[in-house]
Amino acid sequence: MQSAHDGKMSKLEFTSIMSQRVNKFQSSGGVDGFFSKVENPFNVLAKNGTVNGRELKDVLTTLADKLSKAEYEQLFKITGVRGGDGPIDHNELYNKMVQILKS
Repeated sequence: MQSAHDGKMSKLEFTSIMSQRVNKFQSSGGVDGFFSKVENPFNVLAKNGTVNGRELKDVLTTLADKLSKAEYEQLFKITGVRGGDGPIDHNELYNKMVQILKS
């Protein structure tokens, strides 16, 4: 939907695309739907049943909707899961996050 001339998108095109994405997200159940349908997203980082703490911190604080370093630390305080640079039980972290979000 981009203009071939200037590489810009009109407001109408943008709102149309975003409306479609919001409708798709809402029809899939929103956040609750995501957590009830998607496997543990931390599985992509898992090796031998755990994720490397440094790698997890790097992913969560530098990619997409980044967490600040304080928010990353708070994640472990809230869930009660042991953090740090070593191995982290990603299944425990995910299950605690889901449990907290559903309460």
